[in-house]
Amino acid sequence: MRGDFVRATLLYEEALAVARAKGMTFHAALLTTLLGHLASQQHNYALAKSRYRESLVVFRSFDSPTFMAWCLEGFAAALNAERQYAQAARLCAAAMTMRKRMQTPLPPSERDAFEQTIATARAALGESAFGKEWVIGTEFTNNQAIDYALSDACA
Repeated sequence: MRGDFVRATLLYEEALAVARAKGMTFHAALLTTLLGHLASQQHNYALAKSRYRESLVVFRSFDSPTFMAWCLEGFAAALNAERQYAQAARLCAAAMTMRKRMQTPLPPSERDAFEQTIATARAALGESAFGKEWVIGTEFTNNQAIDYALSDACA
């Protein structure tokens, strides 16, 4: 939060190594997601997306929609930064749908960033195209949303 991304990354990577060594798969995925957020904040979107993909696979294996949504939200922000607005819109819609199904609203501390991701995609695509992408994302099952994020469409 203080902007020391390099130190935060090093500490999370150390924690990740410990979690993996102890077989703490779910905790490793949590840390990997946080590393994705840090990579995105450092404008390393390729690394961020790689981290999110890794975490999504684990969260799917645990059938954890709330944490899948958390990854998709970060993934969408990285896609926006790379001007992949249609993909970002779909992932935002899928994440919001997962959260609604599970009744796990976005934490207040993350709401502004998520709303900005949506607003950026909407402005870039225009209302009609954004609406079409949004509908597609809301119709994804959890597995379809993960498959889409893991596909070449979101590379």
